[in-house]
Amino acid sequence: MLVSNSPTNVSIMQAHLTKAYHLLRIVNDILLIPMFLLLVHELGEQNISTSNDSMADWLMTLSFFLEWSLGFILAKKKKDYFFNISNFLDFISCFPFGVVTKSLRIIRFMRVFKVVRVVTRANRYKGPAEDFIRLIGLVGATIFAGAYSIEVVEPSLLISEEGGDPKFSTGLWWAWVTISTVGYGDVTPTTTAGRLVATPLIGIGVGVCGYISAYMMRLMSHQEEKEPLSVADIARLEAKLDRLAKRLEIEDWDHIEGQSNDTSDKNPQHSSS
Repeated sequence: MLVSNSPTNVSIMQAHLTKAYHLLRIVNDILLIPMFLLLVHELGEQNISTSNDSMADWLMTLSFFLEWSLGFILAKKKKDYFFNISNFLDFISCFPFGVVTKSLRIIRFMRVFKVVRVVTRANRYKGPAEDFIRLIGLVGATIFAGAYSIEVVEPSLLISEEGGDPKFSTGLWWAWVTISTVGYGDVTPTTTAGRLVATPLIGIGVGVCGYISAYMMRLMSHQEEKEPLSVADIARLEAKLDRLAKRLEIEDWDHIEGQSNDTSDKNPQHSSS
């Protein structure tokens, strides 16, 4: 007997896919931590295989790709889902560039897109201190992506001592100075590839600085709005009310309040309207 493709079966399947999608989102949020650790570990390796990535990297990439695929299946407007900037960059980060090219520099540079996942997932976070977490995700991912990119395309820029090895901390310093648009000039790209990395980073830095300024303004205004009245403020208000009562020749505030309550009780229809 053939099973009919009824609306009930479709809705049940969609419900299961939705649950799997949300479960994968939680798992992949947790996987961001080991993903970052692998990227940092890669920075300390001099000889990296261009053909085979680690099994852990492949498993994490597969998990992220499954989440992206389920989101694409569940999306009502698949074209809008695919060309959404965050979804499109997430798709690129899941692409196995090691199979297509043997260039170590291209493979490592395209892994920068994995850092974009931090920003997209921080923007989707809803919960305590969500504005602060989004700020940390945006600033941290931008600095790390800039430092990682310059380390890939121009590692000689990060060598502080003659004959020494590139220092990633120097790249972090350069990325922070660049996005803040300060430009001390102590570390400056000299190659075309390095300048191609620095140019968009400067443009992104303008937006990041604006986001930081807006967050600080919201934080200060929020604190001012929620600042409780002090005892001195309450005493000043009571003194002003007393002076107002004397000027209006009001002797008993409680008596007036009682009269207003009696009036409202006698006119329920008026108060309800």
